Amino acid sequence: MSKLNRNVIPLRLVKMSYLWKFMNYGLIVFVQI
Repeated sequence: MSKLNRNVIPLRLVKMSYLWKFMNYGLIVFVQI
């Protein structure tokens, strides 16, 4: 289980960081229009 948790937590952080970058990119595009 500990091995699984070690793999799951970074995956969530990666997903959140990608979502954050995507939101920032969308916000920049929205402001420029």
